[in-house]
Amino acid sequence: MIKWKSTMTDKQSMILSYLKKRKTPSTLKQIYLQMKMEKRPCDQALRQLANKGYIKTWMTMNTFVKERVYEYVTDKIVEKPVIKQAPKFSKTRIKLDPKYFNNPFNIGQ
Repeated sequence: MIKWKSTMTDKQSMILSYLKKRKTPSTLKQIYLQMKMEKRPCDQALRQLANKGYIKTWMTMNTFVKERVYEYVTDKIVEKPVIKQAPKFSKTRIKLDPKYFNNPFNIGQ
């Protein structure tokens, strides 16, 4: 389970304030050009903000080009419920009653 820090970096807070001001969703290119950042750190900051629940994201198709669009949601972290998964392999053996399966060679009798 990944626990996120409740604090944001300076880049994340700058991006979040920019998205908060905009009325329409913006693309990665619009954001990193406006923030005067490199593409990779801007993309990483956007992904972290999306994972924390500050922004939402989806893919759009503009003139044969797929683009990811980002939109502001909230200033507070959206807590995602933690789901405990059962282990993949169980150590217990299941013993079936012979009447539920075919035993052609009478194995185990």
